[in-house]
Amino acid sequence: MLFSSYHQKSNISEARFLRGVTAAGAAISVTTQYVLQKNRPVQVVVVTDGFSFDDVDRQAEALRAVVGMETFVTGRYFPVVRNVLHSIGGADDHVFFDKKEQRLVDALQC
Repeated sequence: MLFSSYHQKSNISEARFLRGVTAAGAAISVTTQYVLQKNRPVQVVVVTDGFSFDDVDRQAEALRAVVGMETFVTGRYFPVVRNVLHSIGGADDHVFFDKKEQRLVDALQC
């Protein structure tokens, strides 16, 4: 879901959560390749429960290393694997748990 097309918090709330096996690392890798094609600052929001069958740490580190890139992560699902969310976000102020949507919107300067 690209925020260039969606500008409201309700768009995130309406996103479907697919249950089952998650390849968060692969999704982050694809996102990194997309972001590398842009010549402008980009903010990425990852919505996950933190459960993934593939490597998330290396992929998240590569995404955060992109110049002009900001990564935020949130999880409203229970249980949430907090250490994985912290690995994706990279900093406490980029990780949002539970019902902290307004803090996330403020961080994104929407």
